[in-house]
Amino acid sequence: MNNLTTRSKTLAIQMFHSSLEGTVYGMLIMAEVIMRRELKASILLITMFTMLGSVTNLLSIYFSHILTKYPGKIKTIITVAAMFTRLPMALFFFFNTAEALFVLSALYYLGDTFIKPVQNIYMKMNYARTELGKIYAYSISLNKVFFIAAVYSFGLWMDSNSSIYIAVFSICGLVSFLSFFMLGYVPVSEWMKEKVSERKVDLLIFPTLIAVFKKNRRFLVYEAAFFIYGGGFMVVLAAVPILLVDHLNLSYSIISFGRGVVSAVVIILTIPVFGKLFDKKDPVHVGVLAFSILIAHPVLMITAYFLPVEFAKWSVYLSYVSFGAGMAAVTLCWNIGPMFFAKNNMEIPEMTSTHVTLTGIRGLIWPVLGYFLMKLHIILPFIFSIGFFAAAAFIMRTIIEKSDQEI
Repeated sequence: MNNLTTRSKTLAIQMFHSSLEGTVYGMLIMAEVIMRRELKASILLITMFTMLGSVTNLLSIYFSHILTKYPGKIKTIITVAAMFTRLPMALFFFFNTAEALFVLSALYYLGDTFIKPVQNIYMKMNYARTELGKIYAYSISLNKVFFIAAVYSFGLWMDSNSSIYIAVFSICGLVSFLSFFMLGYVPVSEWMKEKVSERKVDLLIFPTLIAVFKKNRRFLVYEAAFFIYGGGFMVVLAAVPILLVDHLNLSYSIISFGRGVVSAVVIILTIPVFGKLFDKKDPVHVGVLAFSILIAHPVLMITAYFLPVEFAKWSVYLSYVSFGAGMAAVTLCWNIGPMFFAKNNMEIPEMTSTHVTLTGIRGLIWPVLGYFLMKLHIILPFIFSIGFFAAAAFIMRTIIEKSDQEI
C-alpha cells in the first residue's frame, strides 16, 4: 500500500471513529448529573465515578507493553478489547442502577487505555510531522460537531422524558464498540516491520516511570506540569455536577447546553488555531497558554454560586467558554504531545503509556481531595482549582526558559 493510500485510509477511519466517539460522549457526559438527579447517587459514588476515566489509565503501561510486544496482532488486540470494554455498556438496559452504571463505565473507560497508544502509533507512522496538529484538530472538530448534536438533543429529551437515558446509554455501548473495532483496520504495516525491542520491560509502574524520565528530563517537567494541571481539572469533577444540580437546580437542557454545546462550539472554533500554533511551535508553548486560559473556568463557577438563580446560568455558560478554549489546547497537548519527546518510533507507546499512567495516578489523588474539600464547602474545590492551573502554567513555562542542562 503506497503512502498516499495509507494516509487516505487512515484519515477516513480516524474521522469515522471521531464522529462516533463524539456522539457517544455527548450522551455519556450527562452521566454524573443523571446519577445524582435520577438515580439518587451519593456524593461519594459520584466522586468515585469521576475518577474512573483517570484511574483505569493506570493499566495503560501494561497495554502499551502488549502492543509493543505483539505489533503484528494489533487488529486482534483491538477487537478483543472492544468486546470486553465497550460492548458491556449495552447491558445497562437490563441493569439500570447507579452502581451498575459505575461498573459498566469502569469497563468503558478501560478501553481508552488501548485507544490512546494505538492512535499515536498510526498518527506518527501515517502522517507527516508538519500536519499532525492540523489533522488532529480537524478530527476533534468533527468529533465536537457530533458531540454538540448529541448532548443538546439528549438534554432536551431528558427534560421531556427523564427515563430515556436507559435506552440511550445502552445504545451507546453498541455504537462505541463499532467505533473502537474500526481502529483495527488502520494500516500500520511500517510499524509492524520494525524490530521489536527484546529488552525486558519492568511492569512495575514506578520503576518504569523512573526509567523513562531518566532518559528525558524535559518530558519529566512536561509531565509534572500536566500532573498539577490534573489537580485543577480533577478537583472539581464531582463538585461541578453537585453545584449545578443541588445548588443552582439547573434543568437538563441548560446543563447540556453549557457543558456540551457552549464548550464544544468554542473547541471547534479555537482548536484549528491551536493546531496551527502546535505545528509552528510545540506542545510546551500551547500547554502554557492552555493552563492560563483554564483559570477563568473555576473563577466563573464561583461567581455563578453567588449570583441570583436567573443570572447564574450565564456565568456557567461563560465558564464553559473558558473551559472549551483551554481544553481545545489541552486536547492537542495531552493526546499527541508525548510523541514529540520520543526519539524513535518504538518509544511512542512507552511515552504515551507513561503519560496516560500518570493520569491514572493523579486520578487517585485529586478527586479524593475534591471530595473532602466539598465536605467543608462546595466552593473550596474551585478555589484550589485556580491555584493548580496557575502553578501548571508556571511549571510548563520552565521548559521554554531553561536548557536541558538546567532542567
